[in-house]
Amino acid sequence: MLTGDALPIAKEIATQVGVGDDIVAASLLRQQTTGSDCHAIIIAHNGFAEVLPEDKFTIVKHYSNIMRLQHDCDGVNDARH
Repeated sequence: MLTGDALPIAKEIATQVGVGDDIVAASLLRQQTTGSDCHAIIIAHNGFAEVLPEDKFTIVKHYSNIMRLQHDCDGVNDARH
């Protein structure tokens, strides 16, 4: 799960929809400098909160290399282009 929502809100939503409760702030990912560190963080968690557009790019690019992705959105700013 990727969301720009604050961490407490993201954790609650993830729990309610059954995504899992291991949601972390995307800043954890931004602190890493190597691809292998990013890979380990991305696959270790159920989702990321406080996500910026560049975080989405990094995470989606990673996952698109290893699996098929489903895109869902909740608003106009998330629409596919």
